[in-house]
Amino acid sequence: ASSFSPKAAIVYKPFEKTSLRTSVGKAFRPPTVYELYRTWTTSGGVTYAGNPDLKPETTTSWDIGIEQGLWKGAKIKAAYFENYMKDLIYRKTVSPTYRESINAGKAESKGVEIEAEQRFDKWLRLFANFTYTYAKIKENDAKPETEGKRLTNMPERMFNAGVEFEKGLFFASLTGRYVL
Repeated sequence: ASSFSPKAAIVYKPFEKTSLRTSVGKAFRPPTVYELYRTWTTSGGVTYAGNPDLKPETTTSWDIGIEQGLWKGAKIKAAYFENYMKDLIYRKTVSPTYRESINAGKAESKGVEIEAEQRFDKWLRLFANFTYTYAKIKENDAKPETEGKRLTNMPERMFNAGVEFEKGLFFASLTGRYVL
């Protein structure tokens, strides 16, 4: 599968340590080989069927954000984003013993990201960021009862913190992630 995925972004610096950013774009996720062609039956007798006619999932997104330098090596960032997804791939229950992958859904996600960073010279960086995402299913022909509910596999809250060390050819990093 192929798809045109245009993206555009603008950065404006009203002050030396302040950057305003915005972007808009399209993206796609082609169906996996399993989603297209793999058919298997569980020991309980349920058959999961691939579908070679699946279309790619597509997303149109935009965001706006600000980056503010503070003191030497320190900066903070904040952003708001929205994503509009369609042709989401779901498993449709055709019968109690047969499920098939179909393009069934539309969804949207909206959220905010905040980040803080402190650099010490060029060799040490400390950072932390938090993302809140509200994602809901707008349409799902495969399972209409999910409409208006949260999108699965997309965390509502995510927190990352870490440290990076770089000296000459040596690079090391340690990052922790908490997902809720």
